[in-house]
Amino acid sequence: EADFRSSDPRERTLAATEAARAGDPSAVPELIAMLESEDDAARLAAIASLRAMTGETLGYDFAAPRDERLEAAARWRRWARENRLVEPRTGVSPMDDSAPDDIE
Repeated sequence: EADFRSSDPRERTLAATEAARAGDPSAVPELIAMLESEDDAARLAAIASLRAMTGETLGYDFAAPRDERLEAAARWRRWARENRLVEPRTGVSPMDDSAPDDIE
């Protein structure tokens, strides 16, 4: 089974795809965390999965400059808080306030 915690980016990408296919809302926090990945494929899989599960992109573009991706990831973290989807299974919180939350 694919794992969001794997050190292999292909495994994380597969985990994102499987989560979307299963419609697993408990995977949303991990998918949000993946939006900040340095790996293009992981970011693409994450936003594609989030869009498939929620019908939203919140303006996220996996190929945008890093600062724009971080702004959009912050919007996703706010969305997750508002929808009470804040505890990732990996133990790494995508709700970490160290990322910018109040970017205009």
